[in-house]
Formats: sequence, structure tokens, C-alpha cells
Amino acid sequence: MSTTNTKVPSIPAVPKNEREATAFYNAVKEAVEVRLGRRGDPKDRAVTLRELIDSGMAKELLDNPFDPNAGAGVTDFASSSTYVDGKLDDTNDLTAPPTPTGLSASAGTTKIIVSWNRAQISNLAHTEVWRSSDSSLGNAVRHDTTEAFVWVDSVDPADQYYYWVRHVTTAGMMSPFAGSVNATGALIVAGKIAADAITTTKIDDDAITTPKIATNAVTADSIAANTITTDNIASNTIQAGDIASNTLTSASGVFGAISASDITTGTLNASNVTVTNLSAGSITSGELSANRINVDGATISRSGNDLIVGGAGITTVQLGTRAAGSAVFNSTASNASFSTTETTVLTQAFTAGEAGTYSLYYIGSISTTSGSFSGSYQFRIKVKQGGTTINTLTTGTGTEEFVIPISNTITFSAGASTTFTVTAEDIGATTQSGMVMYNQYLQLIRITKQQ
Repeated sequence: MSTTNTKVPSIPAVPKNEREATAFYNAVKEAVEVRLGRRGDPKDRAVTLRELIDSGMAKELLDNPFDPNAGAGVTDFASSSTYVDGKLDDTNDLTAPPTPTGLSASAGTTKIIVSWNRAQISNLAHTEVWRSSDSSLGNAVRHDTTEAFVWVDSVDPADQYYYWVRHVTTAGMMSPFAGSVNATGALIVAGKIAADAITTTKIDDDAITTPKIATNAVTADSIAANTITTDNIASNTIQAGDIASNTLTSASGVFGAISASDITTGTLNASNVTVTNLSAGSITSGELSANRINVDGATISRSGNDLIVGGAGITTVQLGTRAAGSAVFNSTASNASFSTTETTVLTQAFTAGEAGTYSLYYIGSISTTSGSFSGSYQFRIKVKQGGTTINTLTTGTGTEEFVIPISNTITFSAGASTTFTVTAEDIGATTQSGMVMYNQYLQLIRITKQQ
């Protein structure tokens, strides 16, 4: 076999005419034949990557993209010193592997999947998976090892864990840790459970605790009638703070199971009980008595036709602006001065306790600080509702109409609110000095109730 180097012809420039084309094609043909080993010394033919791998000189295509001249890190070519009996031996390579990349964690209900990018080294022994319940690597412990790049952890719903991974080579060299990443086991929500799929026989004792149930996952509609009884509820398990507002209503049907003996003394008070459907028919005979009703520390009793609170009768003023009885409010005012411009002499806010027709009545007396009038005098009095005049009274010129009565009929819906005002004005030809409206009285009475 010849040992003379085969000269590979140079490739001429791209031909411009037919004569140059012939020389170009001949040069290309000769170069290809040399590299294929069909011309010249066979030692000068090209070697394929497959031949290198099959011969053991290259283990796998580790570089991506393949670069035989990378000159740094792991390459596809092993030195002759790493071969033992013709086979690649990595156990003496004390190079630390690179830090794992692409670490991530995702969770289902009872599984957390941890994954990372495949290690680009030829001497990987395994990858360690470390786990902790917090984000401190110092608290983590090695949980498992794997030769794969995906690992699955079994957890309970709502469990949260943090994970780190590191590569270990066949020579025992370890990479820096990658991480942490964390994930939390998903909670079970009602919409993901088929009807009747879970029964009491399928649930271990103490298996379901409050932290494992998503907020608002269990509602009244999710609980079958008569499923939860007093025997199923541990003593002191349910406190007032555990019950959402408006959860227990008369429509929920739970109150038939509660008796006086089930309620701890002092548990129900005015601050945590709202009464909207309490009527005489709702109270068992003999169950509600005066000594069981407390109003700001005072007891309620009856004397004849009068209602007594704390030993005193209830007056019209004490009924307040939302009373549903006959006299809704009486408003009195002290003396109020006015002049030649319209001046407010009385103001009263009102909220209708019940729908119906109400009668408004106002009376007041006109005078001066001196007690006398002069010249031609005249006055105008207006009653307004919400700023709108609903009645006006003007005295006669020079007449002594000192007591002014005004009345109106007004219809209110339940809960309607307004403000009544009374104004006075000196409109006479002779301006009076020191005008005063005194002995004022404003009364609103419900005369018919709307059904």
C-alpha cells in the first residue's frame, strides 16, 4: 500500500464558459474520489462520525451542534488515556459536572412533577433530588436519585415542598445545586368530584382536615339533608367566627334542631342576632317573657295599655323617626329669628318606618323682640320637603295673624327618607325690627297604612 500523500486538487473558480466548465468539473471529480478513497492513498480518504463512534474513538454526539474543534468542556472525542481494554473509562474524570438547567415543578392533587434539562455529559451516574418543606437548602434532605430528567413526588393535597437537584458523575463528582423550585398539591373542589363518588367508607378517620379544603368549596347546597348531625360535630368545633354572615337562615331548616339547652349562656346577644322574621307565631307559648328581653340593661314590661322600659313609659319622641305607630314624630324648636330674606327657622329629618299616607302639621307664632309691630306688616311662611316647597302661608297685610297653622298630606314608601324645613320671611311694606318665630311645633302622623 502506498504511503505517499495524495495531493487533492484545488477547486477552480465557478466557470464562465464551456471551456472553463470542463476543467472545473474534472477538479471536483478528482477531489471527491480522493476523499472517498477511490483515487490515491486510502489513508487520505475522509472518515465519518459513524466510523469514529463505531471504533470507540467517539462515544456519542454530545456537542449540540456538533463541533469537533470546540476545545472546551465535554467533546465527542475521548483521549487515549480514558480507554481501558479498548473501552471508554470515565471513572477517573474528576471534572465537576455542570449545574442542572431548566429546573421546574408542577403539581396535581397528590403528585408533584419535578423536571430539568437532560445532562449533556457522558459520565453521568445519576441526579440527586433534595426536598424541604421550606425554602432553606440547609433544611433539605436527599429524597431520591434518578438517571432520568423527570421525577415524581407523592404528596397530600395542599402540601407544599421545595426542591433542589444536582448531577453526580461516575467518578463521584457533584455539580452545584440547581433550585429551589416549589409547588403545592392542589385542593379538591366540589366540581371535580362525581356525585356519590366519595362515601364515608372511603375516607379514613381524620383524613380530611380544614387546611385541605379550599375556601367556599363546601356550601349548604353541597351537603345532603340530615347528613350532618350533632353526633358528627365535635364539641366546640364550630364557633361563631366560623360561620359566614347570612349562612344560617330560617330557610336553611337548621333551627328546628336547636333548643335552649344547646345554646351556651351569653352566646346569643344583640350584637350577633339579627331578627327579621320574628312574629308571635314564631314564639312558643311561655318561652319569651319580659325578663328575657334586655334593652340596654333595662327590662320591658306592660302597665295597662302602656309599654314600660326600665320603669318608664315610652313617649312619642322615644319611638323615633322609624316608628310604625300613629304619632311618628313630634319636633319642637326654640325661638328662631328671621328677616326680610327667607330664613330657615326649623329643620327635621325623617325616615318612614312603614309605607302609607302621613299627615304633616306645623304651627308657630310670630312676634318681635319688642312685642309690637309698626306700619304696614306682612309675613310669608313656607314648609318644604327635601328643599321643595309643599305649602305656603302669607298673612294679610296689617292683620294680626300671629299664630300660623299649616297642614299637608304626604305618601311615603317604606324606608323613604327626607328632610322637612320651615322658612319665614318679612315681606311687608314696613320692615319690622327683631322678628322672631317662636313656640314652633312640627308633627308627622301616619293616618293610613299601605298594604
